[in-house]
Amino acid sequence: MFKLSKILEFTSGAVGSLADRTVKRHVHNLFQGRDAENNLFEKYKIPYAKRKAAGKYKNQISKTVNRVNMTLTGKMLGNMQVLKSNYQTKELKFTYGYKKNRSGTKFFNNNKTRMLVDDQALGEETEDGLVRDFAENIAKNLSRMTKTKYVVTME
Repeated sequence: MFKLSKILEFTSGAVGSLADRTVKRHVHNLFQGRDAENNLFEKYKIPYAKRKAAGKYKNQISKTVNRVNMTLTGKMLGNMQVLKSNYQTKELKFTYGYKKNRSGTKFFNNNKTRMLVDDQALGEETEDGLVRDFAENIAKNLSRMTKTKYVVTME
């Protein structure tokens, strides 16, 4: 008989990897112009869109205005990171975002007009990725326990 706790077990390394992949997925979701509810972001205001398209900003790397991608200089999304992760209390925990810096302030202010994250909603791609990561970890544990290879297939 198998213990459910062993099937659901995560190593600290697995939690760290899960957190890193979640950050990458969330950044990708935002870069694709999708908010926390998977809706397209509200379009840029016309004066800002004109300045961005013309490349009027210092250190600008993106001139894209037809799809809001939250990337002018790339720093805000590039600075999103895992702040901590652990599995010491048998509870899977990880936190990501920004250390106290300019990018964190920009993210907070942008979240007021475009919902980048809201009450645990992270966007469909990010949330689906979390489910896949959980399923793959369970499959890995089952494979180890039964000496049988398990493959995760999700549609």
